[in-house]
Amino acid sequence: MSSREIATLCDKEHKNVKRDIEVMAEQLELDTLKFEHIYKDSQNREQTEYLLDKETCLCLVAGYNAKLRLAIIKRWQELEQSATITDPLLLIAHMATQAYEAKQLALKQEQRLCHIEQKVDVAIAKAQAVLDDDGYFSIKGFCSLHGIKLTNSQMSSLSKKCKKAIRC
Repeated sequence: MSSREIATLCDKEHKNVKRDIEVMAEQLELDTLKFEHIYKDSQNREQTEYLLDKETCLCLVAGYNAKLRLAIIKRWQELEQSATITDPLLLIAHMATQAYEAKQLALKQEQRLCHIEQKVDVAIAKAQAVLDDDGYFSIKGFCSLHGIKLTNSQMSSLSKKCKKAIRC
């Protein structure tokens, strides 16, 4: 709990709470640097406050009156309850988010794989369409691949010319 919050709960000035913390720390032989924290005030100036653990905070307010001690004890109970409830819920929410993101990524990868497999199937079909039974590139396949439209008689004529050229 911060010294500013203690000051508010105890209806004291922050500078006086800080002084009380420094006196207590000296008596207990504690280093105040262990608790020191810098914050920016409403005018954006750096100011010092102390962040106390439960034990040190209760030790401090034990010197104040009973109403103040009770207010501090109730506030510590609120802090402890919120920490035990909030932290696990945040952890569960974080884990659920990660699981959802992992599932979305897996789904996206699966869709991408299906798309690639479809492209491969089309490429195989095109390759088979352009090769003749012996595995040679055919006139019909070449024309189909390059979008050239020839009649059957034109293809037959080209095919015959190619055969003659090969025999030479």
